[in-house]
Parts: sequence; C-alpha cells; structure tokens
Amino acid sequence: MSYWPNAPSYTLLTLIVGCAILGLTVNVGYAILFSTGVLGRAYQKFSKWIEGVLALVFGYAGLRLLLSRS
Repeated sequence: MSYWPNAPSYTLLTLIVGCAILGLTVNVGYAILFSTGVLGRAYQKFSKWIEGVLALVFGYAGLRLLLSRS
C-alpha cells in the first residue's frame, strides 16, 4: 500500500538520503561546537544539571508512553 501513489519512484531514496545528510550535518555540527574550549568547559560545568533535566524529561515521556491507552 502506498501513501503517495503518484509520487515518483525516487521519492523514498530522496527522503532517506536527505535524512542521512541532515543527521550527519547536525552531529558533525555538535562535534565541532562541543570541541571548542568555551562550550566544552560550560558543558562539563553544568553536565550534571543538563543530564538531570534530560533524565526527567525522557522519564516523563517514557511514563506517558507506558501509561497511554491506544
């Protein structure tokens, strides 16, 4: 079953390549950004707070998924 019956055959390949390029760009950007001294030191200083907040956010999201009824 196709969601886009009139789409050209290369649409799926274009989407996959586009997502791969986007993911690569974002991750390389993060690597470059966090390899600088200023951001690296700032992250080290606040890493416990950042990771704690992210743990709460993802924990809440996980609980919502577990308790959802669908």
